[in-house]
Amino acid sequence: MPMASSLPNPARRNAITVASINEEIRLLAQQMLQTMYSADGIGLAAPQVGVNKRLIVVDLERVTMIRLMLRWLTQ
Repeated sequence: MPMASSLPNPARRNAITVASINEEIRLLAQQMLQTMYSADGIGLAAPQVGVNKRLIVVDLERVTMIRLMLRWLTQ
């Protein structure tokens, strides 16, 4: 999936609410995870890859680690 830098600004559109989780949404989430990990990211929103849906994927394990590191650095 291409990242937002090669797409029109996703913030200029209102994303569509996902009404139900179906195979299309599951496949999209898997593709988004692959894109996120290939960019060494911790989260990705569907509009960032050109999909006008309210959907995000997040690696909670990595987010927790970053929060702990930030807490440690600020103490």
